[in-house]
Amino acid sequence: MLNAANNVSPAPLTRGVNESNLPLVTFAVFAYNQEKYIKEAVESAFAQNYSPLEIIISDDGSSDKTFEIINSLVRNYRGLHHVRAVQTKSNEGIMSHVLSVVAQSNGALIIVAAGDDISYPNRAQTLFDSWGRSGAWALFSKFDRINQNGSMFASDCKLESPNHTIRRCFRDKSEIQLIHGATSAYDRRVFSLLNHNCKGILTEDGVMSFLLYCYGKDVNFVDESLVKYRSHPDALSNAVSKRFNIVRSELRNDEEKAKKYAVAFVNLNTFFLKILEDLKVSRPILIDKILKSEIENQIKYNLMVAGWVDAGFIGRLQFLLSSCRLDGIKWILPRLFGLSFFIRVKVFLNKFRRYLKLS
Repeated sequence: MLNAANNVSPAPLTRGVNESNLPLVTFAVFAYNQEKYIKEAVESAFAQNYSPLEIIISDDGSSDKTFEIINSLVRNYRGLHHVRAVQTKSNEGIMSHVLSVVAQSNGALIIVAAGDDISYPNRAQTLFDSWGRSGAWALFSKFDRINQNGSMFASDCKLESPNHTIRRCFRDKSEIQLIHGATSAYDRRVFSLLNHNCKGILTEDGVMSFLLYCYGKDVNFVDESLVKYRSHPDALSNAVSKRFNIVRSELRNDEEKAKKYAVAFVNLNTFFLKILEDLKVSRPILIDKILKSEIENQIKYNLMVAGWVDAGFIGRLQFLLSSCRLDGIKWILPRLFGLSFFIRVKVFLNKFRRYLKLS
């Protein structure tokens, strides 16, 4: 795990790219097991019309052919941008992966792109222009939605998250502006604010949104679609998939995914508590706007989600009795008698719903 606070100095370029007076921008493509989509994502990075541009395509220890495809594309690239392919030694998870790439980057502005999305050619230029005008420490934009085959089904979308779990941490839920990670870009200085371990956190935009709010740094929204945002069942942002047909093995996989994401949210909220400790010294007035009790309740809830399978009946009953939130009760109640019983009931109810729908 790289600590961003100690690793934000840019790595030396192997060849010069800055022949103008404009600052270097880093366009970072983050990939993990996305062999179906990575070619389009990389080619859209190559097509950016901003210069000077450093493009880093980073694979987070994929088990499929993602990195093989990346390497081939980079070897055959003949454009003006400085292009590099890198790979982590093992799968680090989203936040650690981002920090790893930042430590190897040189840009004053770092643009984030997912390995299954497609950026429009003017994305880097538009974000750079907005960054220069606004002086914001982070930016995000509108996007167009595409399906797994690349067909667009919604345009000019904006991240709408009025009930996001991070908003619950604030007395006024509209107090914080949430960054959309798939369309985001960050001033390099943001990463100098990260003084705590971010290992095991599976969201960089959640970390950055909370951090920038707490330190009073501006976030700017760009009112233009700059990304084709792909929706598909294997997307990294999908904790649990939704299906019309349910089988037992898939339900077990869903519970494993839920456990993984619950652990990540425990890590995220623990990070938030550490930031609150810092605020006691640096910006104590903000403490009254943030609900520490809600952050602690989210940790408690996610510990339950992560641990219910191994807890045994008594442990699950204790979870139920100690749940102080409706979502906690709703989660544990149908799982009270264990995973096998839960799966049998879920499969039966799914078949019954299908029967009613088809009859």
